[in-house]
Amino acid sequence: MRIKVIFAVMLQVVMLVTLLMLPSQSHANNPFGGDLFAAAVITENTYIVIGDRGKVFLTNNAGKTFKAVESKTKAALASVYFPDASHGWIVGQGGVIMHSADGGKTWGAQSSGVNTYLMAIDFLDVNNGCAVGADSTVIVTADGGKTWTQSVFTLAKDVGGEYNLFAVKILGPGSFCITGDMGRVFLSGDAGKTWTEAVSPLYDKQNGEGRTLYALAASAGALLAIGIDGTLVVSKNNGKTWTEADSGNNEPEYFSLAFVDGFGLAVGSGGNIIQTGNGGATWQVIKVPEKVYRAWLSEIALKKSASGAIVGLVVGQYGTVGIIRNAQISWQ
Repeated sequence: MRIKVIFAVMLQVVMLVTLLMLPSQSHANNPFGGDLFAAAVITENTYIVIGDRGKVFLTNNAGKTFKAVESKTKAALASVYFPDASHGWIVGQGGVIMHSADGGKTWGAQSSGVNTYLMAIDFLDVNNGCAVGADSTVIVTADGGKTWTQSVFTLAKDVGGEYNLFAVKILGPGSFCITGDMGRVFLSGDAGKTWTEAVSPLYDKQNGEGRTLYALAASAGALLAIGIDGTLVVSKNNGKTWTEADSGNNEPEYFSLAFVDGFGLAVGSGGNIIQTGNGGATWQVIKVPEKVYRAWLSEIALKKSASGAIVGLVVGQYGTVGIIRNAQISWQ
C-alpha cells in the first residue's frame, strides 16, 4: 500500500519527508526488501537498522550478516536509539513507539498517546527520553516509556500548529534541544514543561521563512545542526545562540549527523557524505560508488570501540548499507 506524503502542502520539496513517506523502490538484490531510514550501534559488533513497513534487522557480526527481527508493526519506522546495550526505542508513523530490553532481539509496543508521525527520539539514560515529530509533537518520559506525556509546545502556534520537528538532543537532566521547520531551534530546561526559542540565523521571523534543519549532534562542547541546502549551524553556549558555518557542500539536503570525539560524518540526498576530523570546524566531501550516489542516505551512526577504533554504519534508500571500521566506510 502506498504511503501518502502527508506533509506535501506544508513542506514543498523536503527530501526527508519524501524518504519517510514514499513507498520503497527496492533493487531486486536488496536483502532488506525496502528502504532503510535509521540505524544505531548497540555494541562494537551489534548494529540495528530499521525502515519502511515496520522492518527491523539486527547484526551481531559488525554488519557481515543481518537477521530480520519481528517488530509487530507495519508502520514506517523513522528513528532508533539505545542508551545502553540492552534498552532501545524505535519511533515512527502513526505515533508508534516500540521498546526492547534485550539488545534489539525482541520488541514490544509502548503507548505514545499521539497518532502523529514521530521523526526522532533521544534518551539521556534508560528512564529519561524525548521524541518529536509532525504537528509540533513533543512527548517525554521519565520511566523508560511506561508512560509518555505530551509537552505543550506553545511556541508553534504562530505557524498554525503544523510545525514539524525532525531532531531532538537531550543535553543533560531535563535539558532538551529540538529543531525542524524553518531552522527554528527550541530549548527546555524543565523536561519539556516550558520552552524558549534560541537565536537562529536561519529563521526570518518577520516573513515567517527559514531553512529546515534535520539533525542535531554534539561535539567537543558544541552543538551542531544540519539540513537543507547543506545548511550547517553551530552553537557554543548549549543551544542558546547559533551561527552559520560552512559544510563544504551547499547543494544536497543532509538528513543525519554524528560525531565520535572530533571525527564526524553527515549524510544526505544523492549519496552525499561529508567528513570532519576537527569537530566540525572544516569539512570535506567523501566520494562514494555510483550505486551509492544514486540513493539518498538517511542515517549515520557512530561509536568508539573498546580499542578506541571508530565503528558504525550508514543506511539509506534501496537498502543501502555502509559499514564503518576505523573511520573508513565499506559498502555492502
